[in-house]
Amino acid sequence: MIELTFFELILIGLIQAAIAYILVKFVFGKLFSLDKIKGLKIIGPLLMLRSKRGISMLDNIANRAPRFWNAFADLGIILGFGFLGAMYFLKKQPIHKRIIYSILGALFLFTVGSVRSPLVPEEYTMLLVALLFLFGFSGMFTLILGLSAFWVAQNLLLGQTVNAGVGPAIPGVKIAGSPLVIAWYGWFAFPILLFIHETSHGILSRLAKIKVKDAGLIFFGFLPVGAFVEPDEKELLKKPLRQRLRVFAAGSMANYSLALLLFLFLSFVVSPILISTGTNFNSYYSQVRLLGVAEDTPAHTAMSEHFKEDPQDSSNYFDKFFKEKPYLKLFAINGTETRTVKNFTSAFNATVQQGQAMLFQTDKGDFIIPLNENAQLGITDLEQGYEPMPLEVSLLWVGLDFLGILLFFNLVVGLMNLLPLFILDGGLMAESALEEMIGKKKAKIAFAAISTLIILFILVNMLPLFLYVGGAVLF
Repeated sequence: MIELTFFELILIGLIQAAIAYILVKFVFGKLFSLDKIKGLKIIGPLLMLRSKRGISMLDNIANRAPRFWNAFADLGIILGFGFLGAMYFLKKQPIHKRIIYSILGALFLFTVGSVRSPLVPEEYTMLLVALLFLFGFSGMFTLILGLSAFWVAQNLLLGQTVNAGVGPAIPGVKIAGSPLVIAWYGWFAFPILLFIHETSHGILSRLAKIKVKDAGLIFFGFLPVGAFVEPDEKELLKKPLRQRLRVFAAGSMANYSLALLLFLFLSFVVSPILISTGTNFNSYYSQVRLLGVAEDTPAHTAMSEHFKEDPQDSSNYFDKFFKEKPYLKLFAINGTETRTVKNFTSAFNATVQQGQAMLFQTDKGDFIIPLNENAQLGITDLEQGYEPMPLEVSLLWVGLDFLGILLFFNLVVGLMNLLPLFILDGGLMAESALEEMIGKKKAKIAFAAISTLIILFILVNMLPLFLYVGGAVLF
């Protein structure tokens, strides 16, 4: 696992883009003349492989079950705009269909919204469910971004340490200050989710009798990074609003559907099998590992004093220790075992509620850490430790972990893609809807304002990644 700060990540990304540009433009384009081959197109560091062979497949799929695919996309509209939006955009449908679609969409929205998120305080969970039901993922996520941006900005202005509300999730790369770590094989999830996403756009385009110019793959150098389906834009814009919304919503609906199928498979097929066979991955968990703390915090002060060999010595033995050994093993907090990160979080929260100092039991002795005025210790990085697994257990773990990563990325891509932002499908849906309601001229102004506001929310949420080069305080 590579560990990088956000600045290092940007720098490496720029270097990779430059290498990919040279590789694609000069090696592929000039040396091997790939740009002269029919179906290949070079755009900067990207190599696009175009083909019309997949279009007949889209026609076959669309024509086998047209009613299913239309209903499928209508549910996607409900996910995007919620109950209120669905009542407006499906207003020409018979009342029984509107009720059925709304009930199905509401059930999905309630199911997703009622899942307890660690990022949302418990007292706001029901409000989140209500917003999700009324305004869909588009409205709910925009509001959450705004509230999170306000919270981040407020804490920064008060001089308090705060975690980023939004950040990149890159398989195989651990970003300082981010608790999210995804294994390197998570890269294989992207071709899958992009394929089903773009295929769904293509199916609904053909169902609406919209010409699909091309379909194909996108490469960043040698690395496949995406897929695309290119409907004829002029034909698309001439179609009624509902057909356009169906085309735009189909991609996210496909991602949510795959995520739901994976959830059902893991919960009701895999989990019972693991239980019946006595397979328990938790038995391979070892102690939580503490990887870093922020300077001038209670944890840094307590550990620096603990590692001193001579009380009169002013040398920073804490930093010396972390250079020689990358982590501390945490056995318990105030007598509560911390075998997993979840154990640690529960023990930490319980102690914070009691307002107590924390007794850390580690492989390098015990020491007491008081809380600061923000109820934090100063810990910036933790990870789960594991004992060595037998090969067959390790392979099973990787396989199931990959399915979990695939589920996660499908949910995240589906959610982010429905944001009313100009580069996303949610933006196309929002702009089309605004044109229908307030006219094209006013819609452009309103949509530009919405997109600008969302970009501002995202940038404010990401500020801590720029400010805390060593990582923000997690605990």
